[in-house]
Amino acid sequence: MGAAASLRGAAAQLRLAAGDLEEFIGDSHRLWVRLFADLEGPAATAGRAALEDTAGRMGSTAGSIAAAAEVLERYAVLYAQLHRAAALGQVSAIAETLATVGAAVDWMCARELVLLCTPIPPPPPQRLEDFDDLPLASIDAIQRATAPPDIRLFLEANPDLIVLEASPGRLVAVVDGGIGKLGHSGTAPATVTTFVPGVGSSEASNWNGQIERARKLAQATGGPAVAWMGYTAPSSVPRAIQTAPAEAGGAELARFQAAMRRRWPNTRQIVVGYSYGSVVAGHAASRGMRADDVVLVGSPGAGVTNARAFGGRVWTATNRGDPIALVPGARGGPHGPDPRSRSFGARSAPGAGRRPGDHGSYWQDAAFVDAVGSIARGRCVPGDRGPV
Repeated sequence: MGAAASLRGAAAQLRLAAGDLEEFIGDSHRLWVRLFADLEGPAATAGRAALEDTAGRMGSTAGSIAAAAEVLERYAVLYAQLHRAAALGQVSAIAETLATVGAAVDWMCARELVLLCTPIPPPPPQRLEDFDDLPLASIDAIQRATAPPDIRLFLEANPDLIVLEASPGRLVAVVDGGIGKLGHSGTAPATVTTFVPGVGSSEASNWNGQIERARKLAQATGGPAVAWMGYTAPSSVPRAIQTAPAEAGGAELARFQAAMRRRWPNTRQIVVGYSYGSVVAGHAASRGMRADDVVLVGSPGAGVTNARAFGGRVWTATNRGDPIALVPGARGGPHGPDPRSRSFGARSAPGAGRRPGDHGSYWQDAAFVDAVGSIARGRCVPGDRGPV
């Protein structure tokens, strides 16, 4: 028996059960009315109230059963459509897509049923950690279907993205760098790079730029890159002196990287924190985030006093004409010491530590992008200043 027929059969049984329960409630209510018709006093009043309450709760159960039947019938239609499409699909890509949608439908159907049976429903799933048991392609299908309208429009213009998180003011998406069907494949990538942008990155009008930077990192590293707009970034440079956005963002980034580590425990993880994003990365490290490599780009300070807080190799890149170098100063600034200082303990990114350019020119500098690629591919060792 196919999935659609099984769901229709289960829905029919649930409707019968709901009908039987409603009939039982009606018969019981009529019996209770006759029993208490001639009784008076506090005990009789309390008894009638208790029975009415029981009838109400039983009625609610019957309603939930009927609602569950409706959920199953609705998804039976979807499964029937998937089955018809599968019968026509001879190309493996079509089969993979149908399997992806099928897994997403399974998850959404199960969630609806759980919500019907939960007195206090949990918050809707929005983080990668909520989908540990689903492949990325299925997560992408769910996020695209449930994203706010403005984010959905953005995603329609970027069909190559694999969406991991999407909620008002937040977007976390993967660029696979042309390495293949990351979302469908069960094979873990050798490396994955998470790009954490800075000021203004919460504004949807700036997301295309962040996605393009992630694309450059994916091409340089040869692996997938995540554009992580997963926090409420400061909207302007003057507001970037505050630490609260970095603290909140650091907690979110630590959760995300932990979910990535559970999904791909043997994959080399690189975190690239740009500008205020480097402050977020530091606060994530304070929350337990561990990455194999962390690259602090145009950093005003990383929110920690020493590179050891990151638990892995730490690299810095600050252009000679980048005014952000003035923020930490000789004695440290609002976000801690200068990551370039000897006492901080980070290393200069190979061939990109003191490049000509300003705060916005890193992503147009092939030497800087190649340096991140060398770091991700493990071509730099702690004792060297450049590629091996």
